[in-house]
Amino acid sequence: MYEALSAIIENLTVFGPIIILFYLVNLAERSRTPEHPREGKEFALVLYMLMALGFAIVFLLGLIAHFQGGQLAHTLQGIYSERIVNHFASQHASIGMSLWIPSLVGMLVFIPSLRRFLAGKVLPIDPAHRVHTMALSFSMVVWVQLFVTVAIGLGLINDATAPNVAASYTFASIWSQNILFALLAFIGTGWLTRRNGKEVLERLGVRPLTLKQVLAGIGIGAALTLFPALMTWVETLFGPIVDQNVNDLTTKMLGPLFDSIPGVLTLGLAAALGEELIFRGALLPRFGIVYTSVLFALIHTNYGLSLSTLMIFFVALALAFARLRVNTTLSMVIHATYNITLGLLYMLAG
Repeated sequence: MYEALSAIIENLTVFGPIIILFYLVNLAERSRTPEHPREGKEFALVLYMLMALGFAIVFLLGLIAHFQGGQLAHTLQGIYSERIVNHFASQHASIGMSLWIPSLVGMLVFIPSLRRFLAGKVLPIDPAHRVHTMALSFSMVVWVQLFVTVAIGLGLINDATAPNVAASYTFASIWSQNILFALLAFIGTGWLTRRNGKEVLERLGVRPLTLKQVLAGIGIGAALTLFPALMTWVETLFGPIVDQNVNDLTTKMLGPLFDSIPGVLTLGLAAALGEELIFRGALLPRFGIVYTSVLFALIHTNYGLSLSTLMIFFVALALAFARLRVNTTLSMVIHATYNITLGLLYMLAG
């Protein structure tokens, strides 16, 4: 019980402020109308400044690590292991850049002319829309997380990561995280501020499926498992092509879920609920197929930048096309089937 409560509190601590932020920026956007386009501008600017302040702090920390990390490494001695200290001393420039470069981009997004350029050339956003602006800036957090993971290295992260031996912690962590993802998708698209529940579901693309569409989704999800199956077959012929640290980290993070049917179902159903609502439901119509799929692939940081990341990107493309061709409910069915099938195969093999 304690482990489950701890996991829920951890996720609330991370996602709670984000949900509140997007609730507030939706309030600021609600005030803006074609007749009064500047209404609520002051409130929006305060929220922009708070977001920019967070990036500014990370930006400064990145500059310090980049240019002074070698000199500061000795201060970590006695606090961290010698391996960690030596790695930071040798990789401080990469770690620093992984912090300050995406943080700088996150701040630059608040420049209207840059958003207008992106809206015309790259992304289907409304450059004046305050929620779109905040979401685009916040997407840089994913890049910070990914670049820091790569700079530190999966090997070091794997060694420093303790296995999740408590099944209750893993179950609670996965479910609470994805429920909060779903809540963020609802709040981010205007629930309780700009849209009612029916309008939000329509915006997220959550609509009923026919039996034929459900069966097609199950078939597509099962077929997508050919990607990892092909990788496994290639490894039997030519040796490992995936960093072993990727497999080890995945096992440490999700291991207890592979030991039971409820765990395998959690892998599929929780991800179908949270990840599909936030990525295919909320973000895809505003960020487009490519950028949304890239973010989806990169948020799986336990893969770092590896062949597995590329595989997830292609799966994300398939889910995106399902959302655009039919609706988000179909992408949920595909995602759930994909994860559950992989989980069952892993459980049977282990």
